Formats: sequence, C-alpha cells, structure tokens
Amino acid sequence: MTGWQPPQDDPRHYQEQPYAYPPRPKSTGVGFVLGLLLPGAGCMYACRADIGVLLLVLWLISIPLVLVLGIGFITGLIAWIASAVLGYTMTREWNAAHGIVS
Repeated sequence: MTGWQPPQDDPRHYQEQPYAYPPRPKSTGVGFVLGLLLPGAGCMYACRADIGVLLLVLWLISIPLVLVLGIGFITGLIAWIASAVLGYTMTREWNAAHGIVS
C-alpha cells in the first residue's frame, strides 16, 4: 500500500447542468404605468434601481419646494414625466439586451 490516493474521477458523479429558463419579457406598458404611479418605479422594474432612486429623490425634494419657492411644481412635473418615459424605454432596452423583441 502506498498511502492515501485521491479518488479517481467517476463519470457517474457528474450531473448535467439543469436547464436554464430564458428570462421572461418585461412589459413596456407596466414600466410606463409604474413610472406614472410612483416616479422611479418604472426604472426599478427595468432593473435600473440607481436611476429610479435618483428620480424618486428628485420628486420627493420637489414636494417641499412647491411650498417654499413654487419651483417644485416644475421639477416634480419633470421628474414625473421623465420617470414614465424612462420606465418605458429602459424596459425596452432590458428586453433588447436579453434578446426579446418588444
């Protein structure tokens, strides 16, 4: 006996990789509506949480600016419209990046 030896590779121990399901498409309509309901939510739905949080913070900052300066109405409206448009376009980009035509 020559001492301990590592076990020999046995093909029975190797299993096939499980089938990976393709990603499900994200709805551009849902991204648009989420962007209308809550600024930034459409971007978060499209897996772009960084931009979604930025739009949400901009919108939240604009609320007190309405009372103080009145300019908050303009910045809030811009954030709200940009959120809806970006929710739609970023969802399309996510679908295109994953090989889904939408």
